[in-house]
Amino acid sequence: MNDNVNHPSHYNVEGKKECIDEMIDLFGIENTIIFALLNAYKYMYRDGLKSLSLDDREKAKWYLDWVDNKIKVYRLQNTVCAQYYYNLVSKYKSTYLN
Repeated sequence: MNDNVNHPSHYNVEGKKECIDEMIDLFGIENTIIFALLNAYKYMYRDGLKSLSLDDREKAKWYLDWVDNKIKVYRLQNTVCAQYYYNLVSKYKSTYLN
């Protein structure tokens, strides 16, 4: 995965945490997971509509992988945000998780 997808420089301010980690501190893990799921959906929804479609697919996959990891790490398998994740994954599994 390229740097523009995995850790874009515009999300990393010198001397601070990465933006998504700051979001966890400010809004909590479950709200940040919902944000990540909405971002993943946005990238999947517009897949193929822009000249950088490959980046959009990689970004969607990055967010889905990130959510999957956080659900496991924070033991959130029985939460609403996990249910949203499982629903989204089941709908787009063949495209984004191969």
